[in-house]
Amino acid sequence: MEYERTVRLFFFASLLGIGYELYLILKPFLAPIAWALLLGFIFHPVAQRVLRVAKHRSLAALMIALLVGVAVIAPAIWLAGLLVHEAHGLYATATELVAGHGAATLLDRFFAWPPTAAFSNFLARHGIDLKQEMSSLAYQSARAASRLVVRNLTDIARNVASFSIDFIIMLTTFFFVLRDGAEYYRALFEITPLHEHDKQEVFDAL
Repeated sequence: MEYERTVRLFFFASLLGIGYELYLILKPFLAPIAWALLLGFIFHPVAQRVLRVAKHRSLAALMIALLVGVAVIAPAIWLAGLLVHEAHGLYATATELVAGHGAATLLDRFFAWPPTAAFSNFLARHGIDLKQEMSSLAYQSARAASRLVVRNLTDIARNVASFSIDFIIMLTTFFFVLRDGAEYYRALFEITPLHEHDKQEVFDAL
């Protein structure tokens, strides 16, 4: 009896350890898998209607998955690409300002304006070179903006890559949930160690 108890405890401890290791492996992918399950639940009635027309589960699931990818997820990818493009343009502008050409042109135009020129001459008589101070400030600001854009551009590119991987995982899981979701449901129902009535109540509640 003691031996059987020890074997049973060892079995459950091993099962718990394997389950925890499996959780660590799947942890980075839990969010896209959860989204795929949610979308599968939402689009299940649509899949049943498309199946009546397509006459094939794989084809029906593929059509809906592609539709969701194009109509729902694709705009998010487009927006991310747009942000990367705008960040790259901002980086180019900041680099040009750091080189001094753009800042110098703007300052020349600013100080050519009569009120600004009069005010600058007034400060110059008191030992303050307004143009030099503003040039230095513009140069430092452009350099700071350039460094900020470079740092954030790297983060944006990393996020776009991560989003793309999650999107592929989500879409793939969504396809199989649509195609084989009913079989997964029945298999899970069968292996649940409860009485039939209790299982039905639990699954209905879930």
